[in-house]
Amino acid sequence: MPRSNVHPVIWLLQGEKIGDNAQTKRVADGLQLPYISKYLVFKAPYNHKKPFFRPSVAYIDPICSDTLSTPWPDVIISTGRRLSMVALWIQKQTGHATKIILVGRPRRFKKRFALMITPVHYSGPPDARILPIRFPLMPIDQQRIAQAVLDWQARLAHLPRPLTAVFIGGQTKPFRLDAQVTVELLHQIKQVAREGAVYISTSRRTPAAVVATLKAQLPTNATLFCWSPEVADNPYQALLGTADRFIVTGDSLSMIMEVVQWGKPLAIFALPYQSSWLACLRRGLATRRWWTVPIAKLLYLLQRIGLLGYFRDLTRLHQVLYQEKRAVPLGCPFLPAHSVSLPDELPDVADCIKQRIQ
Repeated sequence: MPRSNVHPVIWLLQGEKIGDNAQTKRVADGLQLPYISKYLVFKAPYNHKKPFFRPSVAYIDPICSDTLSTPWPDVIISTGRRLSMVALWIQKQTGHATKIILVGRPRRFKKRFALMITPVHYSGPPDARILPIRFPLMPIDQQRIAQAVLDWQARLAHLPRPLTAVFIGGQTKPFRLDAQVTVELLHQIKQVAREGAVYISTSRRTPAAVVATLKAQLPTNATLFCWSPEVADNPYQALLGTADRFIVTGDSLSMIMEVVQWGKPLAIFALPYQSSWLACLRRGLATRRWWTVPIAKLLYLLQRIGLLGYFRDLTRLHQVLYQEKRAVPLGCPFLPAHSVSLPDELPDVADCIKQRIQ
């Protein structure tokens, strides 16, 4: 039972990933219960590099992070490898009394999570602790977008229509995004956006080699914004509200879902896999080829005993968006703007969490 007489003490763990923060904050807000946000900064190189998954706070920068101390929480809401490690460490301090609500699926220690909220792009065997949902719980801040449109109106007004916004993420397993892939992306952009203007925006994860290729081979009708921690005036929100259509690299869950929720025409640039054998294996698993049946059984067994992490396959999300006519693969004609909103799964998620923490 929670130690509080009125409400459980809830901590929301937040990090440097904006998309992850947005999802967990929406979950916390959906509970309509008071909570405390704890912002954590990880030491280099583990702010980008993935540490070994274990209960630990060894990778946290104590100077830049919020304090983690008693009174400990009854409930933690978290997501991602690094923040989940911290959540497990806090749980250990309370003698495993703290309940952890995770958006996603952990690599290990699955039984120590009270609830795992898993959108369609997570794979793995079913479990009583898992709440499957169809789409990621990404919010969209309409007021912030509207203000950004006003702030950027003069700077974007001269661009000819249609205005095509291109949002570029970065390399993440199992996908590859390098200079060679960028050349192919630029080639396709030139094919589908010959008319009007193109506005390309990179992100925090975009590799330097990709940025250099964009600068060297930028289309004549394109404008390039290069993300930098020193540049606060970012056109991303303004483009969400202003652009007529969008191209997003397939690695970026948050950018894809923000465009989808905005209802604008979207084309996804599917990134190649980092290795040919992995691409072959994933295609075989997706199509259930006969030779992958024993492999799939072995993978599920390794996942159950904690020796193998759960796959995060964003191509599964891509396929759902294609089937529902909310997006197309880059190279196909853009669909009209989508007027049907995504189903709101948050009330069901909130009800399930409350049942687990009471």
